[in-house]
Amino acid sequence: MDYKEQQTQEIEALQAIYQEEELAVVCDEYPNISLRVNLKSNQEDECDSDFEITLVIELPESYPDVIPRISLEGVDHLFSEERIRKAVESLENEATNNLGMVMVFSIVSALQLSFLLFVLAYTAEILSYHTERLNEREI
Repeated sequence: MDYKEQQTQEIEALQAIYQEEELAVVCDEYPNISLRVNLKSNQEDECDSDFEITLVIELPESYPDVIPRISLEGVDHLFSEERIRKAVESLENEATNNLGMVMVFSIVSALQLSFLLFVLAYTAEILSYHTERLNEREI
C-alpha cells in the first residue's frame, strides 16, 4: 500500500471515530494532508470554566514512515511556552514509537490522557483554593 492510500484510509477511519465538531480535515489533498482535532476539557456538561485545545497534525509525503508535524493551538493562555513545548515533544515521542504505522489516533489518545490529567489537577487546585477561602471565613 502506498503512502497516499494509507493516509486516505486513516482519514476515513478517523472520520468514523470522531464527530464533525471534533475532527476537521483542513486539507485532504495528498501530499499536503492536514487535520485539526478539537478536545474539550468537559465533554458532557458545558460550563464557563471549560476550555478547548486544538491538535494540528500535518502529514508529510512519506507518512507514516516519518512522524507528522504536530502543534497545539488554544493553549497559550493555559500553559507556559515550556509546558507547550514539552507536550508537543511528548506527542512526537508517541509518534516516533509508532513509526511505520498510522498513528494519528495514538497521538490524539496520548493528548487526551495528558489533557485529562491536567483538567483533574486544575480542578483539584480550584477545589483546594475554595476550601481554603471557606476555612478562612469560618475562623
